[in-house]
Amino acid sequence: MAGAESDSGQSTALDLKRHRKQNTPSKTMTTPTIHSHGTPGKLLYSDYENAMNRAQDAIDALNNATLNGRDYYPQGPDAFESAVCQRVEMGQKLSSVYNDLQTIATSILDQLNP
Repeated sequence: MAGAESDSGQSTALDLKRHRKQNTPSKTMTTPTIHSHGTPGKLLYSDYENAMNRAQDAIDALNNATLNGRDYYPQGPDAFESAVCQRVEMGQKLSSVYNDLQTIATSILDQLNP
């Protein structure tokens, strides 16, 4: 992130928190309705379960990816902190995708098992 510190000297973590708050949409997931003219419910659930598994794979891969300060110090003293903040943001985005997929899958499962 450019400008790891603001003019008032606040840390990147505070800037990141402010960014998240300003960019967090308040949304309700629009979920599919299982009915006789649509995709079979079991297939819908299977598709979203598969997507959830792939999102979890991405989360796990990101968590296992090397993040070492020695790979950033040539860029300056704030580069590693910036990289860590960006990694946290990526993880949060992936977790958000996973949670959205889980919401849809749960809705489908609730319709299959009323």
